[in-house]
Amino acid sequence: MKEIARIRRQASLVAGLLAAWAASAPSAQPVYDELYTYGDGRLAHATLPSGPAVPAANVAFGIHDILLLPSGQMLATTRSSPNPPSQTVLNELMPDGSLRQIGKIALPAVGWPFDYDEPVDMALDHLGRLWVLTYAYRVEPYNQGIHRLIEVDPATAEVRGWNVVVDVASIATAPDGLWAVTGEGIAKLDPESGDLGKPVVGLGAFGMVSKLEADSAGRLWFIYQFVCSPPCIMLGTVDPEAGVAEQAATLLHSQTMLMHTLTIRRRCVEGPTARCLQGGRFRAEATFADYAGAQGVAKVAPARSGDSGLFHFFDPANWELMVKVLDGCAQNQNFWVYSSASTDVAYELKITDMETGAVKSYRNPLGQVAPAVGDIAAFSCTAEAPRSNP
Repeated sequence: MKEIARIRRQASLVAGLLAAWAASAPSAQPVYDELYTYGDGRLAHATLPSGPAVPAANVAFGIHDILLLPSGQMLATTRSSPNPPSQTVLNELMPDGSLRQIGKIALPAVGWPFDYDEPVDMALDHLGRLWVLTYAYRVEPYNQGIHRLIEVDPATAEVRGWNVVVDVASIATAPDGLWAVTGEGIAKLDPESGDLGKPVVGLGAFGMVSKLEADSAGRLWFIYQFVCSPPCIMLGTVDPEAGVAEQAATLLHSQTMLMHTLTIRRRCVEGPTARCLQGGRFRAEATFADYAGAQGVAKVAPARSGDSGLFHFFDPANWELMVKVLDGCAQNQNFWVYSSASTDVAYELKITDMETGAVKSYRNPLGQVAPAVGDIAAFSCTAEAPRSNP
């Protein structure tokens, strides 16, 4: 108990110093993610948050959308034919710029045949589900059309289910769920029902808004075009929590008559057992073992912030472990890890620096009431971020 009291006193002291420093500490901006844009048969690359986009490769023409998977595989959608019946085709974009067809996405069966099903956008959610937005329409006799949000098997293009969605131009999966570009702005989208929430920010000032994507921090990025000659293609960002949209510092590689599409390689991908912290710079996971000898993987709780996350071991309503990573770069050139737990079962908390690959683990033995952790030298701020290729 004396050791627990000593650690708690140290943690309290460090927390007090943190509060005093926070008011004057500048915010560090490490590179978290990488953005790729496609247009006119060219792929361009930029490091976020503010690196300029530079041409990366010439690739196949006719691509409607691109999506980078956590594995590094890049998916691309095309049309099967310019003539009816035309289907959306799911492809893999190969390293040499060619396309390998995965499969055609089946046309909807709703009582009348459709002439075309055009690809619009793709998003991969935190459960690993691939969602494809398409526009299916019939030319004669009634010009009937529907936007549909389809769950697709990324390995086979098999349709697992779909819903009709209204007024949706693009989709993106952020850490807190699926978002959509609508006629009124950017809003949350429930993929199970197709229902839209209230728009958090309007985009009328940005002209024609195209593709939407999300980075590891949950910030949304979009392509927009406004009237000039030639048409100006720009990049914008949205902070959903603040409800603010603005032009991004990152510049696209060219002006083109064709609208671009974009995808983001996330340094950190969240899931049911992993929480991304500090804008995706760090990934937190935990395992546990109880008195009966049962072992398991901790699940993330819904409550969160950009710096902290919660985990539960047994019951979603009973949270056992809290962790946060704070930016102490201006004070001692390190990121700080704090954690506290309301349990005496054995657990291991693992924090991974997604830029450098460095890992820190914090363990509690079975039968000991977990002490607070205050590690103010957990990860160096000065390590170089590795570069990657699509």
